[in-house]
Amino acid sequence: MSVLPEDLVEVVPISGFDKALAYGVPATCRGRVVLGSLVRIPIRRRQEMGIVTRIGSDEVVPPGKLKLLLEVVQELPVLTPELIQLYRWILHYYAATPESVLETMIPSVIRRGMRPQKRRYLKVLKMPDPEALAALEKRAPKQAALLSFLNQQITPVQRALILKRMKIGVAACQALVTKGY
Repeated sequence: MSVLPEDLVEVVPISGFDKALAYGVPATCRGRVVLGSLVRIPIRRRQEMGIVTRIGSDEVVPPGKLKLLLEVVQELPVLTPELIQLYRWILHYYAATPESVLETMIPSVIRRGMRPQKRRYLKVLKMPDPEALAALEKRAPKQAALLSFLNQQITPVQRALILKRMKIGVAACQALVTKGY
């Protein structure tokens, strides 16, 4: 089995190795692995995080010894091509270890593999007719207050922030979503 250059990447583990290691890119990760990607890799009997520092590799890996990436941890690269250049310059200029440079460049929550937070936003899709709104105000005043507030907003608002400020529970918000408002 021959391996194409684009099916190989060099990854610097964020776990104390002082050089990049060559890994194969499995079919499930093709097209998603780019320069600067945070990936999970097998090292000995553990799984570690690593940064893709090169697409392709000059490293000669004996047949049957090539290990594959396990997954792409984040869809967006954690280092841009410019930061990869800076990483290489710092390595040579300061004679620093790859791990120490990456530790400085990448926040610790990302190095541990924490996924980016997703923020939910709310906006009104449709307002109920006046009779339904009056019934909602009697039956569920917090839902009605949230719906009225959101209807006055020009742009979508962050869900967590508005629910906290209005002292409204997630269940009331979810009920409005379920009702299609």
